[in-house]
Amino acid sequence: MSRERTFITRIAIANSQGVTTDEVWDAVIQGRTAFSEVDDGAGQRALFGALDTDRMASSLTSRIKVQTDPITQAALVMSDRLLEEDDGELLSRRDDIGVQLGNNYGGLTFAQRELTNLHTSGPGAVSPYQSFAWFYSVNTGQIAIRHKLKGPSGTVATEACSGIDAIGLAQHEIRSGADYMITGALDGTLSPFGIASMYSTNGTPAPSDDPAQFAPYREESTGYVPGAGGALLMVQSERSTPTTHREVELLGCVRGFQGRERGSVLPALVERLLTETKTVSSDIGVVYGDALGVPESDARERADFLRIFGDAQPPMTAPKTGFGRLFAGASAVDVALAALTLREEWIPPFAARYGPSDSDEPLNMVIGRGQNAQKPTALVVSTGTGGYRSAALLRLND
Repeated sequence: MSRERTFITRIAIANSQGVTTDEVWDAVIQGRTAFSEVDDGAGQRALFGALDTDRMASSLTSRIKVQTDPITQAALVMSDRLLEEDDGELLSRRDDIGVQLGNNYGGLTFAQRELTNLHTSGPGAVSPYQSFAWFYSVNTGQIAIRHKLKGPSGTVATEACSGIDAIGLAQHEIRSGADYMITGALDGTLSPFGIASMYSTNGTPAPSDDPAQFAPYREESTGYVPGAGGALLMVQSERSTPTTHREVELLGCVRGFQGRERGSVLPALVERLLTETKTVSSDIGVVYGDALGVPESDARERADFLRIFGDAQPPMTAPKTGFGRLFAGASAVDVALAALTLREEWIPPFAARYGPSDSDEPLNMVIGRGQNAQKPTALVVSTGTGGYRSAALLRLND
């Protein structure tokens, strides 16, 4: 396998803050929040970062809409945006474009509706599209079908790590000979079953209408606010990327698993990533933290960063505090925002109203206002429920 350089050339982001990359970037650099209230399934109101899937799907035909889940529809629109740049010239290379995405919930909103139809009206009321609309690889498959893409394709499901893991697998395909890969993840659901699953774990806050409860690295934080959304990226081999498009290089991704009886594996993963990419910790100019919002997990992550960087902590941010934790889409958005941070040379802050209350906080968190990115390398880390751990490293190409 070659060590072919890999570049992030196109980015599409959508979450509760906006349905285009420009809308989201404008929101995160201003530290805005975008949460709404939903019924948690037990009659109480809870916060959620809702993606406006209706707005996103307005350009799709009714034929596509009847066959697909709202999240899949959003993924299709985002893939259109990636491939329509340069007047769709890239589509002349359909045989060379693959799709490697992360997923967690699949088409759960579609599936729950059809299972309800089955229960209330019998088998004849179930849509035949249920056969494919529900499952984890639906976004990958529908994007490949829509654009007639014939490159290597797949799906990975490692909860919040899915985005980074998919990007890492896409890079593997590039180094194995592929030229173009659509990668990342889009995830989330507002179906009753999905909402119930989100609020059945210790990682999610008790139902509340107070967004300040999602305050990572503060003792008063009670967990994260869930949401829907994600990011799709186009990654390309060096040989297929014009010099003018080689702005942000994907140096590498690593993944591992956190067993119950072991110490934290994240520092070792990051060290491996640094070694493989011939990077030292002092090169890193910004860290996108996992920022779960659960004090125990945050304390472990803080200890990990102290082991990795010591007293020389780089600026650290977590814009997800403004739009929610997007399950499989979480780390994909972090990678996309990290790429924009390097390209724009600006680090967005934690969302307004959040931040450390302790003056001796050892982490160098970007609070209130953003700041200039002083170094051209970004680290993104992710923690997935069940023990998954992942990290990605990006660099501005000079």
